[in-house]
Amino acid sequence: MKKITLYSIILAIFAGVLFFSYRGDWGLWNADEPRDAQVAKEMLYGEGWIIPHLNSTVYYDKPPFLFWLIAGAAKGLGAMNEVAARLPSAFSGLFTIILVFFFGKRLYDEGVGGFAALVLATSGEFFWLARRT
Repeated sequence: MKKITLYSIILAIFAGVLFFSYRGDWGLWNADEPRDAQVAKEMLYGEGWIIPHLNSTVYYDKPPFLFWLIAGAAKGLGAMNEVAARLPSAFSGLFTIILVFFFGKRLYDEGVGGFAALVLATSGEFFWLARRT
């Protein structure tokens, strides 16, 4: 197994544990999470996939891509719940960590890429946002 593959696998496992563990242990909270889940739920139940709706009213505040991802996760899991609402953010966080690793590796070496990815993964706000919608 190549060194780069081993580094990337270890980093992906570490970030996966950080971002994917305990996804549904607490309810949706704050103003954003319930609203985003409701918009995605309305997409699933026929309000339209192009123009988001919140309580059957057009919702212009955000572009629909996040809602599409949440609705797709809910459809894949079979229910709209906390896990489905937070899953796209976790995948985005994991994907970003892997990109930072490969970017740092390309510019310098594997050690720099790994360190940069670990610093980002354990940064407070990045960690917080990768675990919620």
